[in-house]
Amino acid sequence: MEPIQVLFKEYETLRTEVISRISHWYQLAGVAAVVAGWMLTHQTANYILYWSLLGVATIVFAVLLRRDIHICSLRLRQLESEINSLAGQELLKWHTHYGASASPTYFWRNKPR
Repeated sequence: MEPIQVLFKEYETLRTEVISRISHWYQLAGVAAVVAGWMLTHQTANYILYWSLLGVATIVFAVLLRRDIHICSLRLRQLESEINSLAGQELLKWHTHYGASASPTYFWRNKPR
């Protein structure tokens, strides 16, 4: 197997991992919304404690998912550079120019040309 094929396989695997983590992010938001809705309809004496626990748990899991996505995205940038170097042309450029690791924030990312 050629080195570029091995790099492409790692690239595909990491892309799948990023997509999976993003899916987990949306699932986390959905579960938090359902739990919050249930908590609104079932008030208890300890509601401040429960709201605090829900908030902290949601934030902790969201931060961990974001960290994992960022780590994978940085490696994807490296792989794009290596693959493009081996191919002698810019075949891959999404993560290098537009993806999650190309910008420090989601809302101010570059738009594809």
